[in-house]
Amino acid sequence: MRVPALPLIGIAFLCAGVIALVLSAQAATGAAAPRNEPVTADELKQRGEQLRAEIDETYKRLRASNSVKTSLRGGNDVSAIVLKYIPTCTSLEDARAILRAAGYMVGPSQQGHMVSRTSLRGGLFEFYGYQLSVDITPQPTADFSTVSEISAIIFARYVANADRR
Repeated sequence: MRVPALPLIGIAFLCAGVIALVLSAQAATGAAAPRNEPVTADELKQRGEQLRAEIDETYKRLRASNSVKTSLRGGNDVSAIVLKYIPTCTSLEDARAILRAAGYMVGPSQQGHMVSRTSLRGGLFEFYGYQLSVDITPQPTADFSTVSEISAIIFARYVANADRR
């Protein structure tokens, strides 16, 4: 049985259109392609400042709508925001520099992940506060030097006070 050439040409054009659409969507969302050239200190600082501004804006919006979840309820996922400024395949040193430029404390966890926990403005005295938690998983390569995955949440943290009776 012979297949007419016209439908095959149509399918080829459709596939080419879908690929172009996917690539343009990645470019529009800021998906970063892996870079071969080193990132400058100024660029890392700028990324950190932009990350901080976008996290602060998201946090304000969540507080205004009274929709900040507790950590027990999973928190509010802001991983996509952090990934815009620290894409996968970024070196862990650059990721650390970006988080520090944003004003966030950075430390290692016991599983080899890089962890940042930061208190956000707001809260009610010592009863509760708001936090940003960023967990960066390194790629399982020989030297564990690049970012594989990022998980970031904003959440309300309730503080137990032993003196309250």
